[in-house]
Parts: sequence; structure tokens; C-alpha cells
Amino acid sequence: MCLVAHQMITRIKRWTVVQPV
Repeated sequence: MCLVAHQMITRIKRWTVVQPV
């Protein structure tokens, strides 16, 4: 669960960096 959460957070963070809305 921790691993999945970490991956999701990393993806969201990358998305935010790529698409700063």
C-alpha cells in the first residue's frame, strides 16, 4: 500500500510539474 501511494504521489507531483494549473 505504501509503495502504491508513493508511486501515485510521485506521478501526481510529476503531473503538477508538467502541467502547473
